[in-house]
Amino acid sequence: MPSDQPAPDIDERIEHLARDTDLRAVAEVLTSQRESILDAWLLQAARQPFHVEHPEQAVADHIPQLFEAITQLLIASGPANQDVQAPLDDEAVVRAANAHAQARYEQRLGPVAIATEFRLLRQEVSRALREHLDDDLPTGDIVSSIMVVNDALDGATMIALSALTERIETVRDEFLATTLHDIRQPLTLLEGSLVLAARWLRRRPVDIAKLAETTDQALAVTQEMTHLIDTLADASRVAMGAIELEREPTHLRHVIDDAIEMLDPASQARIRVRTDDATAAVGDWDRGALRRVLTNLLTNAAKYSAPPAPIVVETDLAAGMVHIQVRDEGIGLDPAEIALLFQRYGRAESARSRGLPGLGLGLYACRGLVEGHGGRIWIESAGRDRGSTVHVMMPVEPEQPD
Repeated sequence: MPSDQPAPDIDERIEHLARDTDLRAVAEVLTSQRESILDAWLLQAARQPFHVEHPEQAVADHIPQLFEAITQLLIASGPANQDVQAPLDDEAVVRAANAHAQARYEQRLGPVAIATEFRLLRQEVSRALREHLDDDLPTGDIVSSIMVVNDALDGATMIALSALTERIETVRDEFLATTLHDIRQPLTLLEGSLVLAARWLRRRPVDIAKLAETTDQALAVTQEMTHLIDTLADASRVAMGAIELEREPTHLRHVIDDAIEMLDPASQARIRVRTDDATAAVGDWDRGALRRVLTNLLTNAAKYSAPPAPIVVETDLAAGMVHIQVRDEGIGLDPAEIALLFQRYGRAESARSRGLPGLGLGLYACRGLVEGHGGRIWIESAGRDRGSTVHVMMPVEPEQPD
């Protein structure tokens, strides 16, 4: 081809080849080997580092739909069809690629993981074709089929990564808007407390009691704002799949004490820690991250149960895991509400109807931080107005220090 002539677009080359070849034989091989290809793909995907720590996430999701869309492209292409459609224009390919990216995003997987899964599908398709294609099949048909499959998978990867980028930008904008909106109220309260404190200081004689009350209010608002910012930051990192834990040997009792210290005095007075051997447990944990988890759970327990009802923190050890329970006697939950609470912006209707404040991000962030440590978190409740118990299971060190 002369150097001054532009190279034909890949889709144009595929459409040209497809018009002069018959791709149906290759489609038949892929159809007959569908289950073995998808099983092999799932086996390889489950071995990847991003799935090893969370094997429950190693599921096919929309990979079967993408595989079938590619197979249908091959069936529809050939001499009998003069209106050959490029893979990137195929609605089924686009839909499956988008859906898979969204599913993986909700599992907090990033671009590398998504691209790897599509590469593994290409690998298993190529393996099946090498092993099962008839040796007498025309070379042109094979080459054209491979080009269609590769272009479809390349396009699916590009579509998925583009969808992931758009989703990340949307989430980033949502968090920015939420931060600006929800940080304004505690800042206003803090400013008001400091104005009052300045007023009491200017009066003579200084009213120490009023000054102390005002500074206590300012401190409480500051703690609330710190908790809010921590929650927003953690939820943002979870949503972006950017959790980075600074692990070190950490005593559970220190984490519990840190969390209680972050509460206001009234809430601290309600806490009952049932001490046993489990509180001496040591794990390879991020102390700050787990402190934020427990602070969130204790804050929720205080918010959703009326004083002076106790808030019980109980721990026990079993099978290399420490089991932490935070139990309250508050508004409780219907079974249908529980599943919503660990979703981003998920809130129970019982909380909304009572006008209780909240972002719907706390438990979402807690789940990400707990699972990042290889743990589990879930909620149990006997129903409305019957209290709730949040359970956290965390791996501990096999040997405890003296």
